[in-house]
Amino acid sequence: MKAVVLNNVTKASDITLTNFPVPKIKPGWVLVKIKAFGLNHSEQILRLSEIQGGIVCNTGILGGVYVLNNFDPIKFIPNGVYLSSFFSNYPTQETINYIYSFLAEHKLIPYVGKVFPFSEIAKACIAMDSGTVNGKIVVTMNGSI
Repeated sequence: MKAVVLNNVTKASDITLTNFPVPKIKPGWVLVKIKAFGLNHSEQILRLSEIQGGIVCNTGILGGVYVLNNFDPIKFIPNGVYLSSFFSNYPTQETINYIYSFLAEHKLIPYVGKVFPFSEIAKACIAMDSGTVNGKIVVTMNGSI
């Protein structure tokens, strides 16, 4: 199986895929295939000191992980940079259903700007960082969405 392994904070252009053997399932275990990838851009930008002035907004951390090892934004934030955050209130199923109904009723579809195969994950991250794609950037596992 292929995986993106980040041992250190790195630029999107330095991301590579690594081959790993598929884990052997032990009794009581479940093998879960994850088809998602994302970078914590707040951490990446602050640690690499890529900003000179401006605003960094931490928009949340997924997966129930609320502490990042060895990452304290206050220690890494350069002078002249403002740090803010955003919190999601975990929408209920009712709220999600309303959103989907609204989208369907008004025939709203997300605009897909560019699709990348997983093998080009670094290019997808570079496109996201550079702002050159208008619309959603989609990364697929099998080439179709």
